[in-house]
Amino acid sequence: MVLSSRCQRAFPNLFLSFCLVFTSLQTAATPLEKPTGKVLLVIDGNITQSNSTRNNNPVALFDLALLKSLGSTTFKTSSPWTPLSEFTGVRLNTLLASVGVNFEDVTIRASAANDYWFDLSEIDFDKYPIMVAYEKNGKTLSVRELGPLWIVFPWDANPELLTEKNKASSVWQLLSLTIK
Repeated sequence: MVLSSRCQRAFPNLFLSFCLVFTSLQTAATPLEKPTGKVLLVIDGNITQSNSTRNNNPVALFDLALLKSLGSTTFKTSSPWTPLSEFTGVRLNTLLASVGVNFEDVTIRASAANDYWFDLSEIDFDKYPIMVAYEKNGKTLSVRELGPLWIVFPWDANPELLTEKNKASSVWQLLSLTIK
């Protein structure tokens, strides 16, 4: 819809409001697809985008295909538990953005298969390409290899991240993220 210049001059605030509404509709986040494969990750808590509900609360369920659809990042790093390896996964900031989280002032509870959990906070997810890895050296992570999902930090490229807190944040056999 194009408004004439006469209409634009007569109703400048209306025209501006129309443009702002139209632009925001165009840039609104697209809803998450439902997983078709085995659910590997559940994100709940303070999220605005979901693809399911549990106990009348929104949750985001991810299978491997949905994680891959968010785009991937790859880097090589060693870790306190593995030699130099190439990891591939989705950046944590991208994953959080996909569920509508403003990740600057949140705490993320990462929970693992063995009931281990750790709260990630005060980490610059934009500066550091911390990922939820699903591949190591080109192969899908198995439970035996600390998968199927593992929060991996770029330890070698950013040695300042190698703190006891961040080591504890590197949750393997990751099942869920709760946004607080």
